[in-house]
This record gives sequence, C-alpha cells and structure tokens, in this order.
Amino acid sequence: MEKYLEVTEKLIKSLEDSSLNVLEFKLDNFSLKIGKSPFYENNSQVMDQQNKKNIESKNLIIDKKIENKDELKEETNIKVLKAPVLGVFYSSKGPNEDPFVKIGDKVKKGSTLCIIEAMKMMNEIKAPYDCKIVDCLVSNEDFVEYDAEIFKLEQL
Repeated sequence: MEKYLEVTEKLIKSLEDSSLNVLEFKLDNFSLKIGKSPFYENNSQVMDQQNKKNIESKNLIIDKKIENKDELKEETNIKVLKAPVLGVFYSSKGPNEDPFVKIGDKVKKGSTLCIIEAMKMMNEIKAPYDCKIVDCLVSNEDFVEYDAEIFKLEQL
C-alpha cells in the first residue's frame, strides 16, 4: 500500500507542475484518476446538465405512458404464465410436429401449451383457464428458469 502512496504523491506533484488538467494512471491492479479543480468544476456542470436532460427525457416517457391509459385498460385481462419448473422449453411433441399453440389461438382450460423437460422428465404445461394466446415469450428449445415468464394469456 505504501508503494501506491508514494506513486500517488509523485503523480499529484507531476500534475501540479504540468499544464494537464487530468491524469489517469494504471499499474497492475491499481488505478488512479486525478484532476485539477477547474476541470472538475466544469465537468460537474456538464454532468448536471446531462442529469437534467435525463430527468426531462424520463418525464417525457412517463407522460407518454400516462397518455396511453387506454392501452393499459385493454391489457388488464392479460396475464403472464410462468414456468413451474426449470428446464428446456418445447413448443411441440417432436421436432417435425406442429406446435401445441400459436399466437392468437383460443384454448380451453387444461389444454397443453408446451412441454418443459426437467431431469429427463417431460412436464406438460397446461392452460390454467380458457384463454387466448397473446404472446410466447420463449423460443423452442430455450432453457427456462423456474418462474420465468413463458406465455402471455388473455383470460376469456
């Protein structure tokens, strides 16, 4: 640690004696960035301006979301189905078979939506209620975690 203190003191002295505003130094796993006061004061003003722009853009996004309340009302009937186990997601019984469901399909409660293979066991995931398939959030043969979102369903 003392080695780095000596290096730091020498770097500060070198920066003070030079016309540089900022000095960045890296050695092994030690990294140091130092600067003269006017640079950091100007830099903080620039950062304040950038933060204000970010806040303004976030407010615009929030305002747009509030304007789209009608879209939110339409989606209140849409629920997300999550994976009850972790494993490999299969959309059909076999590689040359048609998928169990497609986007836009209306299915009855208990219909098979997909299969998740976990520890060499094929777990059929069934529709929890009569619904319409709004979106499939994973691709065939993707690995899914426990509680991962796999389908968006509109309850009928």
